[in-house]
Amino acid sequence: MKGNTKTWFEKDVLPDELSIVGQISSILGNRFIYYNYEGTLKGKFFEGKMFIGFNIPYN
Repeated sequence: MKGNTKTWFEKDVLPDELSIVGQISSILGNRFIYYNYEGTLKGKFFEGKMFIGFNIPYN
């Protein structure tokens, strides 16, 4: 997926706007979501990874 995002570093200061590309997939028996993304911020490349899970016994 592709999109635009805004990043605020300080309150009341206009955010940086950037393009981002990401991919979401399920892992470990569909118990977790894995989000992998990359883009540029102020002309510098960045990438990130996020794992999102649900704790079934504790909702």
